[in-house]
Amino acid sequence: MTTYVRVRTYVVGSSYWEPMFQQEIKRKMHPFMAEMCYDATADKVHAELELEGKDYLAESVAISPENRIPRKELHCLIQKLEGLRTEAQNEPPNSLLKQIFTGLYLPEPSAAPELYRLYRYEGNTHLAIIWGLLPKNDKRGHSLQNLNARHFFPSEYVERGIGATLKVLALISAVAIITATVSYICFRAEISEFIGA
Repeated sequence: MTTYVRVRTYVVGSSYWEPMFQQEIKRKMHPFMAEMCYDATADKVHAELELEGKDYLAESVAISPENRIPRKELHCLIQKLEGLRTEAQNEPPNSLLKQIFTGLYLPEPSAAPELYRLYRYEGNTHLAIIWGLLPKNDKRGHSLQNLNARHFFPSEYVERGIGATLKVLALISAVAIITATVSYICFRAEISEFIGA
């Protein structure tokens, strides 16, 4: 924990890694939120995401321009957060769900991409979040209440949509056509000059 600080609850000052919070988070946000195992004596935390008896975080990679979040996965995260928002709005102020929704902050992806992990499961790429802590050198965070998942992750961390891909392909094709046309014109000019000579 030398690099990060824990996010504390505003009611009792404990962390969101307490079992009662973890159970509620797992119930609402599984499998996006990893299970956080905190050793208070050593002040260390271990994150894991166990599916069918295997810890998939052990083989995960951090999000990056080379390892992007699939758009389908981002859409699933948006749905989870919207469901959480709808339910939390009807909860009393001191309920666990309300505390989680208003008080739990996720770190800025650009400041701590290593806390957002991608892993392979059943042939697909999935996102897991190591949560409940913020980098000491950049404590910017977003509460679940204010988080807009559609714009939360920088574009370089998200797979391009079909439209963007088609635009890139169209641009490449246009450049290739222009290059070929210029080459043809230059070739015709050289031939004409040669014949004229």
